Amino acid sequence: MAKRYFTELENDERSQVAHNGWIMNAKPFEDFAMVGWHYLRRTINIWGDSVKLRYGSCPAESPFLWTHMSQYVESLASIFDGFRLDNAHSTPIHVCYYLL
Repeated sequence: MAKRYFTELENDERSQVAHNGWIMNAKPFEDFAMVGWHYLRRTINIWGDSVKLRYGSCPAESPFLWTHMSQYVESLASIFDGFRLDNAHSTPIHVCYYLL
């Protein structure tokens, strides 16, 4: 069975979301969801338990997501002495800087 690249959310809009993953020999700072044809060519090794988030280039482009993820990171920081940003290689660097 082929892995699913997209999933439909159970919200009012029935949003379609792309699963995250990795690409062999890819450029580590390239946002593969926004650059290239990786989803159409099916060159992504999909992780079925995570989805790609579209942050945009600044908080104004996706205010809900930036606020939600900031609150999530702050809540983790208030509980734990340390934690890791899993899948950091495909999180845009400007988002990492902002959240750190």
